[in-house]
Amino acid sequence: MEDPATPAPARTNRAWKRLGLLAFAAAAALAAVNVWFGPLNQDEGWYLLAAQNASRGMVPYRDFLYTQGPALPFVYGAFADNWSPGGVLGGRILTALLGLLAALFFSVCAGCLARRRDPAAEWPAFVLSFLLLSLSPDWSYFTAIPKTYALGAFFLSFGFLFATGLELALKSIARRAPFTAAFSGVCFALAAATRATLCLAAVPVWIALIAVGRRDRARRFDWLWFAVGCAAALALAYAPFLVECPENFLFSQTYHAARTAAPFGERPPRHGAAIVLLHVLARGGLLVEDVGLHLVDHRGNLHVGGEVDEVVGEEVAHADGAQLAGLV
Repeated sequence: MEDPATPAPARTNRAWKRLGLLAFAAAAALAAVNVWFGPLNQDEGWYLLAAQNASRGMVPYRDFLYTQGPALPFVYGAFADNWSPGGVLGGRILTALLGLLAALFFSVCAGCLARRRDPAAEWPAFVLSFLLLSLSPDWSYFTAIPKTYALGAFFLSFGFLFATGLELALKSIARRAPFTAAFSGVCFALAAATRATLCLAAVPVWIALIAVGRRDRARRFDWLWFAVGCAAALALAYAPFLVECPENFLFSQTYHAARTAAPFGERPPRHGAAIVLLHVLARGGLLVEDVGLHLVDHRGNLHVGGEVDEVVGEEVAHADGAQLAGLV
């Protein structure tokens, strides 16, 4: 029973906190249902096989075909000893945990932003945001299967969390500390290194930080720190592959969107600004079409020229077969 002497705002906050606990329990239950009963997606084997390859010391693009950013194989590979004994199920459990954390961090952001306008709105904003996000059937399923969505969302949510200033999550840290904006940029870069199209999410945040800096002198350089953190992390994530195996890397990064195994320089720019930019880099600077494409398959064999078309199909079949045989 509530003490009648307890102030009304405190009683309201307690009610919202209880609702938040129920929401988390419901979200965890829905995630568990999707982990166990969710339809099998053929891409799950592809991503988990890439993570296992990375855990064995293999390098994406150089040693095996991988058509997304390099973050997922290394992150999942770091935990391979924990999830790989369970195969696809183990990968789903890890993915569902990342999805729940992403929903939690996005909801914390909502609470931070609401608190700035009205402290009483903090808990309602947090709980309602978590309810709407985590109990969405699409969110729950696609952040339970081992693809790039859960990890990308996790990095994005952490980036938004640091961009809001962390008033709610880490009250002991100075709100205007430059590292928060820089680390936010790092998180957005890691999201782009998970799935290349997520790089577009950083643009409106950067523009918003410029606008905030014009109104608040204490944050006038947040946009710069954000850009520095984002650029540095992108360079660390992508530069090693551009230097060591540029042909393989650019082929892999555009194959997912272009859906063709044609040599990189012969593909028409398609599917958005990110693909057009990669083609401009290739034609204007890296001259990939003049270098010649080569690819190393999962057996360690080198293929060049026209053989690449066949190897791409074999690699996809190998990943799917490994998944269906329970090897990942």
